[in-house]
Amino acid sequence: MLKFLLKIKEDDILIKDFHTHTNNSDGTKTPEELIDLAVSRGIKSLAVTDHDSIKGLKSAVSYAQGKLSFTPGVEFTTRDEKFPQTDGKYCLHILGYGFDIYNDRLNFALDDRAKRVKKSYDVLIRNLEKYGMYFDYSQVKISYGIVMQMCDIAAYVEEHYKDNPKLKNAIEEIYGYAENLDFENFSLGDCIELIHNAGGKAVWAHPFNVYRNFSKQIIGEEQVEYILKAAVSLGIDGIEALYGDFTHEERLALCSIAKKNGLFVTCGSDYHGFKNKRNRFIEFDTDIYSDFEIL
Repeated sequence: MLKFLLKIKEDDILIKDFHTHTNNSDGTKTPEELIDLAVSRGIKSLAVTDHDSIKGLKSAVSYAQGKLSFTPGVEFTTRDEKFPQTDGKYCLHILGYGFDIYNDRLNFALDDRAKRVKKSYDVLIRNLEKYGMYFDYSQVKISYGIVMQMCDIAAYVEEHYKDNPKLKNAIEEIYGYAENLDFENFSLGDCIELIHNAGGKAVWAHPFNVYRNFSKQIIGEEQVEYILKAAVSLGIDGIEALYGDFTHEERLALCSIAKKNGLFVTCGSDYHGFKNKRNRFIEFDTDIYSDFEIL
């Protein structure tokens, strides 16, 4: 069962991180390594939220016992959708917390998505044969973890077919394949429903950062509120207002938006463990945000 823990802190410093990734998606550490590192850094409450996967949660739940408070999580990549009064289609990332990790429907949906994405990449790779490029999925080096990206295929092609006169055409086709891959994602409503059906809570991750064709887009408060109105109508429970990359002013603005809509807020670093980026856990002075309900 999901526990709402208000102000888990030590000397007024927040010591929880509810947005982290392992090598079961695009992180660099195993769940066990991540938990050990979090403990060593003083984190008392942790959630692992791998992209579109809950494969590492069973071992993480077991390993975390007696070490820290652990909440099962996931980060869904939604399909690009048009929201009223916004300037185009956007993909949101939706965090799920506290769900039953053995829920059949959730596990089937994520497994099926993974198979469909793999099949879609196989089709893309076969399409490149017309440029005289012959290879398969297993030959492509994945940047981090187990999440294949279009840039990984592009990097393989650029390395192995650099003298191919049709290289530019192939690269254009790779990046033009985004719409096909996007189709394999769940809609915003489906993501929220899958999380709720499994007994969890749904949270909009890093609301100022959305995506279009897998490319990050920065939006402002007004567009956040327009999108949030649609998300609330679909049952969203909270927003990740205390996000590591946001400024203090941005965090306060999101906290106020959440409070106005009756939502709780969460905090997260988006830890991946990269050498020079996303390798720090979250740390906030809780007194600054004491007027808001923090998960």
